[in-house]
Amino acid sequence: MREKLVYELKISKDEVEGLCFEKINDFIELVEEKGVPELYNSLVIVYSGFDEVEEEVYEIPSIRKYNLRLFRECPEIFFHLSFELEALQLYLATISDFDRLTEKNGRIMVALSVEKDDFLTIAYNLFVYGEKNNALEKARERLKVIEEIVSF
Repeated sequence: MREKLVYELKISKDEVEGLCFEKINDFIELVEEKGVPELYNSLVIVYSGFDEVEEEVYEIPSIRKYNLRLFRECPEIFFHLSFELEALQLYLATISDFDRLTEKNGRIMVALSVEKDDFLTIAYNLFVYGEKNNALEKARERLKVIEEIVSF
């Protein structure tokens, strides 16, 4: 069985605070120009320079702002985010309202909710992007997973 390809993209604290999407745009252009289906659903965004911050990634205001702006400017990002390393779930958490829930065993769970308009934007753009790239089935799979993760 072939291993799932993961493309790790490091975004620095300066890029986050400056709302710089150049690396992500370059990745998307590469995928589109090369037409490499293996790169669909392979993106894992790693944020660097936040080691001193105690909050979880999805709680850091500058990352939440960065990801929300990225979603508004590039909603097809959901087509590219990997299922590996919970990249899709983490990204959704940064653009969603969330409640931290602690289970009896001390494990922290997070309940995510998105605005219905945002969900519709995600769904619409997944299908448009999937159709454009002859990958409608991947778009359907993506949407199904997102529906399982969030409520609205």
